[in-house]
Amino acid sequence: MATYVLRRFLVAIPVILGITLLIYFMISLAPGDPVTALISPHDAGALGSDWVARERIRLGLDKPWPIRYSIWLNEALHGNLGYSLVTGRSVAGEIVRRLGPTLLLTGTALAFSSVASILIGVVSAVYQNRWVDNLLTTVSFVFVSVPGFFLGLLVIYVFALRLRWLPTGDLSTPGQGFALHDLLTHLLLPALVLGASLTAGLARYTRSAMLETLSQAYIVAARAKGLGWPRVLMRHALRNALLPVITITGLRVPLLIGGSVIVEQVFNWPGLGQLGVEAVFSRDYPTIMALNLLIAIAVVVANLLTDVTYSIVDPRIRYD
Repeated sequence: MATYVLRRFLVAIPVILGITLLIYFMISLAPGDPVTALISPHDAGALGSDWVARERIRLGLDKPWPIRYSIWLNEALHGNLGYSLVTGRSVAGEIVRRLGPTLLLTGTALAFSSVASILIGVVSAVYQNRWVDNLLTTVSFVFVSVPGFFLGLLVIYVFALRLRWLPTGDLSTPGQGFALHDLLTHLLLPALVLGASLTAGLARYTRSAMLETLSQAYIVAARAKGLGWPRVLMRHALRNALLPVITITGLRVPLLIGGSVIVEQVFNWPGLGQLGVEAVFSRDYPTIMALNLLIAIAVVVANLLTDVTYSIVDPRIRYD
């Protein structure tokens, strides 16, 4: 197993480097730069083209993009992700400050979607073509079809503005110290919205996998031996049906990260997604590159954990 993990990490290195190179090239093609993004056209005209040119030289933006990328890559390999062109703060420090809220949001959404999708998929498979299955299928298709930003605005209107049960957003109540209850009330709506679409899709895969597993001969033999239905369902059928579900869960980690950007904007959640949007609008190249590097590493690690989980769920799979 250790050799397999090491080999996967070695293969991931050129992949991550290729991703950063492609992203930097695409950023260089975008119109504008941090200098023109931070000032209005009127101010740029008043300051003059010479001032804009001097600022671009000061920030190193006058160099060709391959040279700028090589400088960034050399610094990144030495652990220096640079400084924000907007705030002047350390990019690594800003990421560390916002990493906790994002991990809390995405982790809660992933845990909720995993448990809920397995429960919904198992119930739909057991009660196939009955009213329960039809109801859960309809609800799943609705949540898959509804965009995250619309669902977020809808739950804010219903639960925060109309019913006044939950806050509209942010990490905590302004002017109030840390309290677990306050954190959970602020976390509930964004986590549910982020996990809703993921739950709907995983539930359909779980249902299909369970239906295929329940039709296998060893399930019929287990029932013929007199084993109880709950034991057959949970110990034999569900464990084998989880393999494709684990695959889909690992592949949906990028969707979870992308969805967190929208949810964090809607609920004003102070995480990496909100930081990324601010960096894109201000053309903050060091912050954009650092965030994409972090996302690329997270996707690679998620895929590796998916493969390792295979050997835990299915003892027939070994990577020795």
